[in-house]
Amino acid sequence: RSYAQQTAFPNLWFMSAVSLSNGDVVIAGEHRGELAFPGYPSQPGNATSSALNRYFFLRCDDSLNVIQWYSSHGSFLDRFQHNIPLVVDPLDNVYASVTLNFNTPIVFGPDVLTNSTFGNGIDAIIKMDGAGEPLWMRSIQATGSTYAYGLVWKDDDSGLLACGEQISSATFGTSVIQAFTSGRGFIAEIDPDGNFLRGFPSGVQGQAPTSLQSFSNALASDGTGNYFVAG
Repeated sequence: RSYAQQTAFPNLWFMSAVSLSNGDVVIAGEHRGELAFPGYPSQPGNATSSALNRYFFLRCDDSLNVIQWYSSHGSFLDRFQHNIPLVVDPLDNVYASVTLNFNTPIVFGPDVLTNSTFGNGIDAIIKMDGAGEPLWMRSIQATGSTYAYGLVWKDDDSGLLACGEQISSATFGTSVIQAFTSGRGFIAEIDPDGNFLRGFPSGVQGQAPTSLQSFSNALASDGTGNYFVAG
């Protein structure tokens, strides 16, 4: 149940969900214009920002009938065919991947980030607690478009892994990964405080005639410290 006010851009997408330890569900999506849910005020509450693309997060009980909280943040870039990956840690903190809009300061909790790579999308990882309170937002350090398509919480509870696509040089902690002409896939390790620790290239260089690079689109764990990447 939701309400999206009619504007020049009346768009609303539900894109992903994750379960918390008590069975509650956190849902992520995108919207343009004002968005409200029963019992919660419309956001962003600013007519001048009605055309901006925003990400929303919604916590419901396991029946999806009771809304615990709702928040909206942005302006972020449209994820297009990709979802907003969500993972949760043992303390019910929620992590997601977001795409920073060009030359637009974005506030999330104590952090303000601006993507200054002209015409490119740069992804960041965000963390919020189980009550929806923003804790931090950390950008991937890259000179061109770099996107995190998949997240997974590590089996030893030491942090999370992200995977995705880069078309330029990208730095993940102590690792610098150079992209091929056609781009490259990556896997990055991030600690619970948002520090990028290291990264690994994935996939193979594109071959003629299409020269398309095999990017990393999704991550999964078998629960014993082994991880699987789809691309």
